[in-house]
Amino acid sequence: MLKGMASGMKITKLIRILNDMPHPKQVKNTRKRYKVIACALDKKGRVLAIRTNDYECSHPLQKHFAVLVGKPEAIFLHAEIAALIAAKKEVHKLLIARIDRNGNPLSAKPCPICQKAIEAFGVKEIEHT
Repeated sequence: MLKGMASGMKITKLIRILNDMPHPKQVKNTRKRYKVIACALDKKGRVLAIRTNDYECSHPLQKHFAVLVGKPEAIFLHAEIAALIAAKKEVHKLLIARIDRNGNPLSAKPCPICQKAIEAFGVKEIEHT
């Protein structure tokens, strides 16, 4: 999926990617009716990683930041943290988009857990829908 995506990644491209993805099956015990995607970019705007929310998996860093902000139950892997982990390099900018079931953009301001992770990873810029 990352091949062919060089510099110039924009929120509108992320929304198109989300709209082209199949909608995840409804996971029991969650009311999520939207999809979130995060794209980690280096200083030159090159794509380092693209990830979506995962309601079935977690990661030790997800749990770590959830505990730090007082929400230890929020262990499903958020797109922002997944992208930061997958980047494996210094992330300069993080693009975040969220759409509803109809493909309409929604606000994707990072939650307190992701905000804490973004600060810890030293991300310089954030852009979201």
